[in-house]
Amino acid sequence: MKLFQQKAFKIFIVIFGALVIVSVIIAGIGYAKATSIVNSFQKNNKFIFQLSGFENLVSSLEKSKVVTIFCIAHYLGSLYVPDFNSNDENRNMWIKALESKDENSSSDYFPKPGIFRNKNIHLDYLKCVLKDYGFFAKIGFWFKRNHPVKTILEIIDFLQSQLMKHQISGSVLHIIDEKTIKIYNVSFSCCTVGISLGSSKSFEFGSTKDFSNRTFEYIAFIVMNLTSRTFDSPIKE
Repeated sequence: MKLFQQKAFKIFIVIFGALVIVSVIIAGIGYAKATSIVNSFQKNNKFIFQLSGFENLVSSLEKSKVVTIFCIAHYLGSLYVPDFNSNDENRNMWIKALESKDENSSSDYFPKPGIFRNKNIHLDYLKCVLKDYGFFAKIGFWFKRNHPVKTILEIIDFLQSQLMKHQISGSVLHIIDEKTIKIYNVSFSCCTVGISLGSSKSFEFGSTKDFSNRTFEYIAFIVMNLTSRTFDSPIKE
């Protein structure tokens, strides 16, 4: 009996040691992958933050605090920043309807595009960005949990999954403050009038010395990429 216990203990130690080694290797690969993604993000996208139209877009988002994205047939997409005509009450009532899943009120307060729009957004951008955001990268970002690139990837991952759910799908991005946004998912039916309200999820940006740490700029970055920096209507100054 004692010999059996000794063998069992040795087997346990070997298995435990192997698991520790494998975990360390996975964590190391993941951290390296996450670091590579962050470095690539900074190198390849830094110019977007320096474009002349970028600040106008940020200013528009500060006024509206909302971005709406629609997808038809899992591919064709459109995006616009609603113009609430400086009427915060209309925006607040619409967000309140989305929050409470009041489909009638959400239809009544549904805003019209006014600041700028793009009727042919490139949803392939979502897949392109996420191609490196796999198992190892997600583990690696656990060690970079406060990094804004992690949150940007999580938002894009969420949008990509939700916009492909229905024949006509939509996502409403509400910028709550300088750190937090909330995404509400909606869907439309060709057979009925109105919208159906689905799930929602909040995202919070961390801070880092290498980035601006402004939520409006992060959302503007996503918008600029989705639209390939082209718009069907001019951004109002």
